[in-house]
Amino acid sequence: VNRITVELLCGIVEVCQRAGIEHVVSVFDARMARIFRSINCAFEIIGTPARIGKTMTYAGVFDMSDVMRERLGNAGNLHGPVLATNVPLLTVDTPDV
Repeated sequence: VNRITVELLCGIVEVCQRAGIEHVVSVFDARMARIFRSINCAFEIIGTPARIGKTMTYAGVFDMSDVMRERLGNAGNLHGPVLATNVPLLTVDTPDV
């Protein structure tokens, strides 16, 4: 698995942690499922896998925990943060409804 792929996934976990997001739901194909499994990026399949055209697709829930970040870091030898640590996340103001 390409190091950039693992670094991207580490960044997703880090952004989610900064934003207080505990889980991410994603739809992905069989190839990505194999990649996730090969780097110990655990997910829980929700629903029934479905074929879209010629592609088998899955919906899965990913835990955005320290454990997930550590597993991904081990897979890519990325043990420190991949995001700049002194840059705050942008916030979006939403109108009161």
